[in-house]
Amino acid sequence: MFKFPSKDYAKSRFDIFRQSVYYSATVTDNLTVLTGIIAQMQLRTNGTQLDVYYGPTIALKWNFKPKVRETFDMISNDID
Repeated sequence: MFKFPSKDYAKSRFDIFRQSVYYSATVTDNLTVLTGIIAQMQLRTNGTQLDVYYGPTIALKWNFKPKVRETFDMISNDID
């Protein structure tokens, strides 16, 4: 992701660059896990210093109603 501020707000056109690499896995019918690494570079308001942030990230998603994957076995075929 690139972010560029408006010309009225900042002299420099570059503001933020963010990159992430992640892996998603479905653990159960209700639980999905997303884990990875995120890195960000951000130019300070003075226009001369660049801050770099990086680190691990993890997210959990819980579905209260489990999703059911439809397969060909579930489709009724009434054609003889």
